[in-house]
Amino acid sequence: MKTALITGVSGYLGGHVARRMLADGWRVVALVRPGSQLTDDLDRQVTRASYDGTLSSIQAAFASASVDVVVHLASAVVANHRADQLDPILDANIRLPTQLLEAMRAGSCKRFVNTGTFWQYYNSDNYTPVNLYAATKQAFEDLALAYVENDGLVFHTLVLFDTYGADDPRRKIMQLLINAIDASTPLALSPGDQVLDLSHVDDIADAFASAVQRILTDNPGSWKKWRISGTRLPLKQLVELVAQVATMPPNVALGALPYRDREIMIPIDRAIPVLPDWAPRYELVDYIRHMVVERKQSRLTHEY
Repeated sequence: MKTALITGVSGYLGGHVARRMLADGWRVVALVRPGSQLTDDLDRQVTRASYDGTLSSIQAAFASASVDVVVHLASAVVANHRADQLDPILDANIRLPTQLLEAMRAGSCKRFVNTGTFWQYYNSDNYTPVNLYAATKQAFEDLALAYVENDGLVFHTLVLFDTYGADDPRRKIMQLLINAIDASTPLALSPGDQVLDLSHVDDIADAFASAVQRILTDNPGSWKKWRISGTRLPLKQLVELVAQVATMPPNVALGALPYRDREIMIPIDRAIPVLPDWAPRYELVDYIRHMVVERKQSRLTHEY
């Protein structure tokens, strides 16, 4: 049984990736901060390793298990940061993953699957950060290159776009639109010309599982970057699609909000190749149809 040390397991994406790895027969070591809450199913199946902010705590996690690969999903995602958020952003996006690489440097585990963001590419094929969060993600990749070049680590990054899925606690556009179908108050949106790239969370988990298998056989000193791309369409077209499937328009106000500062109108595409041997399984329209039916059933149950 191979072992994966995964960060971010207490989060939505990290939890799904951990479940997929467990289903594939992996042992999962979840690196979590003290007091982090995991869902009951994960709490029963993973091995917890406590991270207290120190390199020694990460070294202890590696010492307690023969780790084959690190999958890094933990991050502090902040669109417009405040001054008091600076330390948490730097700690989560630079300090923690760099400590992981430093611990790997002296150990037997040399393979690291990283998570990037399309916010690193503001309307450009080259690195142009949308915000500080994107800049810290890029800064870590630059730091990681030193470990690849000097210590022979194998480092692959999966660049993610927007994601969706059932029971998503995050305020993501898909859930907001489903909730707006019979809402009394309009959901304020931008004019809606920006192109979205939407992937189901289970497709994301498939991609990470595929990347893990690929990195196990890659040569020392390998540095690669792939994108995980799903359905692309403008926001206003997504609103129309939800209205079509639901047979009634969601209560939205397109144009009620301005575009965000440094809004990405067209996400990066061909400059980063799609992960080989991977393709999305989930159709966006099928998910919308499922969520609309589920919402109607839930409403009928409550009315009854």
